[in-house]
Formats: sequence, C-alpha cells, structure tokens
Amino acid sequence: MTEATKATGEQWGRLGRMVRARREELKLSQAEVQEAGGPSDVIQSRIENNDGTKPRPRGSTLRMLDAALRWEPGSAIDILTGGSPTPIGTAGSIRDASDMELLAEVQRRMGGGSFPHRDAYDPKGPPL
Repeated sequence: MTEATKATGEQWGRLGRMVRARREELKLSQAEVQEAGGPSDVIQSRIENNDGTKPRPRGSTLRMLDAALRWEPGSAIDILTGGSPTPIGTAGSIRDASDMELLAEVQRRMGGGSFPHRDAYDPKGPPL
C-alpha cells in the first residue's frame, strides 16, 4: 500500500489547498499547469476541491503535479504524510536572478571550474 492510498480525506484536503496556493503563487491557470506537464484541469479541480467522490489520484498524477508546480519530486506525497513541499530552486526564480547570480550558479554546477567571462563581465555594459 502506498503513502497516497493510506491518506485520509483531511490529508487530501490539505494537498488540495497547497496545490491551489502554489498554482496561484506561480500565477498559473489550471490550463497552464496542464501545459507544463501537470494533470488535466478536471483532475486538478478534483484535487483542489477535495472531491472524494472520485478515485484519488495515482502516484503518476502526483509526480505530474510536482513537476508542473515546480516542486522537488515527492513533494505531493510529503504533503499527504504531513510534511511540506520543497520548491525547486528555493533561492528564487531564475527571472529574479541577476546576471552575476546566474553566472555564479553556472560555475557552481560546473564544479567550480574556470569561468573566465565572469571576471570580464560588466553588468552595466553591453550583453555578452
């Protein structure tokens, strides 16, 4: 028996509230969540409204929610078991990052290797 199948109605309600809050935080419609790889708008409505008259979502649906809502894998299950979701890139949105922050992140992901353009970069100058 999976964690999702053991969840109570109250836990599913909590998931629904958190899914809606995250979708609204990201300023996404249900259609946009679906376009991002999430479940259909019908399934999202069932989850957000805790419609217990239909079968509960499967693990694959929960994984789709994680991806589309930009949560780390397993976050939806974490919510069902009383935990909290982990947003991907909790340091902030890539859209909010400065050029220097993006360059630093690229360098970090490269294992700290040389990145000579960083030292020559002038944020007030023309784009590289």
